[in-house]
Amino acid sequence: MTTTNIQVIEMQGVRVLTTAQLAESYGTDTNTITQNFKRNKNRYEEGKHYVCLKGEDLRAFKSEMTNCHFAKNLNVLYLWTERGALLHAKSLNTDTAWEVYDRLVETYFRAKKAQAALNELSPQLQFMIRMETEQNALKAKVADIEQRLDSMTAEPEPEPPKALPKKWSEREKDYLRKAYALGQTDTEIAADLGRTVDSIKNKRRVLGLCGNRCSKWSTDEDKKLVKLYNKGLTYNEIGKLIGRSYEAVNSRLGRLRIKGKV
Repeated sequence: MTTTNIQVIEMQGVRVLTTAQLAESYGTDTNTITQNFKRNKNRYEEGKHYVCLKGEDLRAFKSEMTNCHFAKNLNVLYLWTERGALLHAKSLNTDTAWEVYDRLVETYFRAKKAQAALNELSPQLQFMIRMETEQNALKAKVADIEQRLDSMTAEPEPEPPKALPKKWSEREKDYLRKAYALGQTDTEIAADLGRTVDSIKNKRRVLGLCGNRCSKWSTDEDKKLVKLYNKGLTYNEIGKLIGRSYEAVNSRLGRLRIKGKV
């Protein structure tokens, strides 16, 4: 399964993935996804990272999703949000998982808004964008194959001396950027990365992730945010109009999207 041909599943207008879809996308099996979840269950929050359906809710969902094939004896179904997919990518901690997560965000979780914007362009521009997208997808596929071949012969990287301070890897910094953009707190990110809260705060400042997201959003601000977003303004433009940073706007929209308000 590629990220461009995944069967679309939505809950209250928000796209989600089943455990089977997530496992196949990440190149692993459902048991690995399930075990990762069980080992780190305290880090996953229902309604934010996943939705658990059973009983009457599951029966109603299965009756609505007639184009999906679920096992007849299925009595519990986990549906993973964009944030849940992020935590699973972190648990797997492989280059393939991170690359697939980025493509999932672009081609699945946020594809509806992107397609709406694309439809407003001229046919010529739409054609050019589709061609570029296909070329990028092909390049990504080739790069993925090359990385897999390299990993078969590459020697494991030596661990740094234990006496030295733990350095930040590019993967950790990338995870920090993604988690921060999705609205996770410093405490949550620290737990995920096995670092102190002060370490997370200091690294955010170094990376320029110091948006004014700590200030509580008012109801009026939320309404204005949604209105400007629906008009097609960029995050930077919205931030300037309401006095918030790019990161704060991105984070708040993520929260409103999970609640079905965007």
